[in-house]
Amino acid sequence: MLAIAICFTTPIIFNFLSLLIYPPDFSGEYPIYQPDGILLIQIAGVFTLLGLSIIGMKAEEEKQILAAAGFTVQAISFGLAMASLFEITTVQSKESYEKFYYLTVSSNFLYFPSLLLIASYNKFKKWIRISGFIASIPLLISTLLFIFKYRDYKVLEEISSTGYLLVFIVYLLWANNIYRNYKQELKGIPGGSLL
Repeated sequence: MLAIAICFTTPIIFNFLSLLIYPPDFSGEYPIYQPDGILLIQIAGVFTLLGLSIIGMKAEEEKQILAAAGFTVQAISFGLAMASLFEITTVQSKESYEKFYYLTVSSNFLYFPSLLLIASYNKFKKWIRISGFIASIPLLISTLLFIFKYRDYKVLEEISSTGYLLVFIVYLLWANNIYRNYKQELKGIPGGSLL
């Protein structure tokens, strides 16, 4: 289960490096992201996709089919969001941001139902299951704002970025919970830490 811990902690390092080395420029009408910064975010995304895939296979092995499906759907959602990122590196215009947000909102349509399925994963503590829903509130807000024709992309980016930060914190909680369960199972405590 060390693989899951690595896959969910490594993205934070790459995302931090991206913001530190290639910070987005919010001074204009649209936020501008540098392609090299997006590339670092894409590398972070690879680890996230691996982590979601591994945890999905683990849930399937444990006969928790709904949770396994949720992790798989979330991986697809995350992959779609990653693919949309390059839209905002080449052309900084209303049209490129609108296309980017249509793709992002489409990925969120998969993300939200995945949380319902993942909440059935009984190897997570109850409060960790709930934390996924709480973390998704900013993403839900940005999705609804966009659907209802709000087009201040700087504000949408700030809200969405807050959401993704919270999602990564939830991923860390997942990794920690799974690793603790694994350590307790090694000690012979069945079921791990479910409190």
